[in-house]
Formats: sequence, C-alpha cells, structure tokens
Amino acid sequence: MLVVNGCSLVPSSMPPAPVIQPVVATPASTGGIALIDSGKIYVGNFHSGARAEYSLKVKNNKGEDTKVEISWLEPSKTEDGYVKAPIIVKDWVEGFGTYLVRKGETAEILIAVAMPDNAKSPAPKWEFWLTVLDVGQTGDVQTALGSRWLISMR
Repeated sequence: MLVVNGCSLVPSSMPPAPVIQPVVATPASTGGIALIDSGKIYVGNFHSGARAEYSLKVKNNKGEDTKVEISWLEPSKTEDGYVKAPIIVKDWVEGFGTYLVRKGETAEILIAVAMPDNAKSPAPKWEFWLTVLDVGQTGDVQTALGSRWLISMR
C-alpha cells in the first residue's frame, strides 16, 4: 500500500504571465523526509513548445543518508476546474529517478514539464501528481509525499 501525503494552500489568483507559482505550505513529513514549498505548483499560460521548471526541495531529517525516488502518480482527485492529465503527459515530465539526499541536507531536484511543439493540450486546465518516496522504508505500508502540478493553458 502506498500512502501519499502533501500540504498546500490555495493562491488567490493565477499569475498573469508564463510563470511557475509554488504554494508555500507547512512541510509534510514521512518521519524521515520532508517535502518543502511544493505541495502545489501552478503553471500559468502554458502552451505547445513551452517548458516549465521547478526545483523540488527534499529535506532529509533522518540521521543517515537516504535515497528518494520521484515518480508519476495518477491523481485520485483534481482541483476544481482541472482534469486529470492523460498518461502521455508522463512523457513530457523530466526528473523521474532515484536521488541520494545526505543526512540533514535539503536536495534541490529539477523537475520540468516540456510540452512538444506539435502536442495538443489535454484540456484548458489539467493536473498531474509526482510522488517522493524514501526507498529505505520497509514493511507493508510505505508513505510517500506528493507534489501536485496544476497547468493552465494560454
């Protein structure tokens, strides 16, 4: 079983220019890692051929180095007005993989979504999720932290 945990606040409005707007939130924690300032990422005025990047911050609160895995997760729900991104969007996202985070340090992992020039938008507003899993967890239940990406097209 995988449990996803994330925190966020809703901003008052979308940015008027093509920009990424992270929502500052109380960090969530799995007891070992904490995802900071990235519960929700709003990307405004996105379009075919565009690329949006964000440095996902992962803090290691454990007393030892740890590896974290960043992967795709289909949303179980979406923000009002947004639809679930189709699986093809997974191919547009860069940054999946396993990363070493030193004890007591915060790693910045670059995540990007790059929409191909010839791609059609899934919808005017769409959403996808990423998970950050401490791969050192054992047992039947493992907790992952979530980062929601909410994309608004131009």
